[in-house]
Amino acid sequence: MAPTPPETQTSSPTVCPSEERELILFPAKQNWTWHYDNAIAVGCFFGSINNAEEQLTAERLIVAEFGASGSDFVWFGALRIDGEKPPVGQSPPGGFNSTWSWVDGSGMFGAGPSQNSGGYQNWTENEPNNNSDEFGGWGSYAGINTAAVSPLTDVFGWGDMGPGMKWYALYKCCPTDEPAPTPPPDTTEDTPVPTAAPIPPETYDTPAPTVVSLIPPTPTVSPGAPILAPTTAPVPVPVDPTPTMVPVAPVPAPTVLRSHLT
Repeated sequence: MAPTPPETQTSSPTVCPSEERELILFPAKQNWTWHYDNAIAVGCFFGSINNAEEQLTAERLIVAEFGASGSDFVWFGALRIDGEKPPVGQSPPGGFNSTWSWVDGSGMFGAGPSQNSGGYQNWTENEPNNNSDEFGGWGSYAGINTAAVSPLTDVFGWGDMGPGMKWYALYKCCPTDEPAPTPPPDTTEDTPVPTAAPIPPETYDTPAPTVVSLIPPTPTVSPGAPILAPTTAPVPVPVDPTPTMVPVAPVPAPTVLRSHLT
């Protein structure tokens, strides 16, 4: 039984025509349903590969990100809408017969015996094959192998995976390099710049010398104030440097007492 297809994505604010959308590799390891919702949230579509040119673009994006190693799968927006899955591990050679659809509304493509009916496809030799019942069961959701898979003949071929597996994914978005709108012409009048008056050269005045008077100023006497005699400084008395000799009275000779015993 095929899964119920989600509604065809009509992403907003994406406004460009489908032929102008560009493939990008969204660098988040998430499951199929997460990428389905996230593509819309960022204004894009879950990616589709509708011709060999877009296949080559997807391969270049994968090589630029992973080189010859790293992730071994990348989701794109395809799911099975018709054809019964065989029991796990019992797919016939060449992949089981089924019909798949791109969720961005760009068309359908076949697998197994029906692979040449419908649009462009690039299944590897034995895909899809419902090779596991893990991660929600294989056989209903698909993506593209990277350079890390083996054998080398499967590199960049398509295969089915369980929807719960977490990988990067291809989105389709409007170009991001749209030219910026031309600004409207400036209709405001130019304001003239006022012309500054010339600045005259600086002049330096030489100050007149200050004259200090050595004559004491005449005191000003207020009317009615008593007139005081001028105070004169005391005249110093000259000191005779020659010392004054004061006469000293002669000292009388001592009186000698004679003993009466002699």
